[in-house]
Amino acid sequence: MTIYAADALKGEHALITGATGGIGYDTAVTLAEMGAAVTITGRRQEKLQALEQQIKQSNAEASVAVIPADIGSSDEREALVKKEQWKKTERSACL
Repeated sequence: MTIYAADALKGEHALITGATGGIGYDTAVTLAEMGAAVTITGRRQEKLQALEQQIKQSNAEASVAVIPADIGSSDEREALVKKEQWKKTERSACL
């Protein structure tokens, strides 16, 4: 049962770390279902690509950017912050 409008977050963007499993995975799916553009990050490229495919199967118009990154590494955190790819809207949430 859905308790939110499918466009509740249209025009919003979320950067989701740890999206390859658990809460991060579920958060990415749910926010994309609510219309948010999502940037998903995690250490495993193949899991990120599988999640991207799942989201796009549910909604072909979903905006999903995939950026492999290990945020446990300060160098990779800095590189992630500098990426323009995920800066899609004026307002972004990092989760």
